[in-house]
Amino acid sequence: MPFQKDEQNHQPNNIEQLSTSEHQVYNQMDPEDWSDELAAIDHELQRVGWDRDQEMLYLQKCFGHSSRHRITRYSELNSYLNQLKELKPGEGPNEAGKPLRRTDLLNQCDQLLEKLRWTPEQGRRYLQEQLKARSRQQLNDQQLLSFNMLLEAELISNMQ
Repeated sequence: MPFQKDEQNHQPNNIEQLSTSEHQVYNQMDPEDWSDELAAIDHELQRVGWDRDQEMLYLQKCFGHSSRHRITRYSELNSYLNQLKELKPGEGPNEAGKPLRRTDLLNQCDQLLEKLRWTPEQGRRYLQEQLKARSRQQLNDQQLLSFNMLLEAELISNMQ
């Protein structure tokens, strides 16, 4: 049940509303057809020399899935593809690094903003100043990682 109502106020639960709206933003940005990305993954797997067992091992390690067909978020599929592109031919799944996962990056960002005790408006202003974006949703995974690193630097400088 994505929307629960508070029985006393008959209002949507704010936590559920936030996660639902965030999910809607992901869905609006995600293309319906992922065939180009899936073909690119096949190409990258051939390039690095992985068979299905090696892919399965890597997917289990990074995403907890035994098949790429179980990946349900476009951002995760893209993270997987981007990580494959970084691999050298012959590099095995055990040596390969884990891809950036958008949900982890967003959670880390939320924790940093909370530690800084910044309001959402302060966070947006800082994002606009540093990366010229109005929303974290406009950032790719690498930019979001950079934003988190900037927030960590702010946190460290505030502690001194």
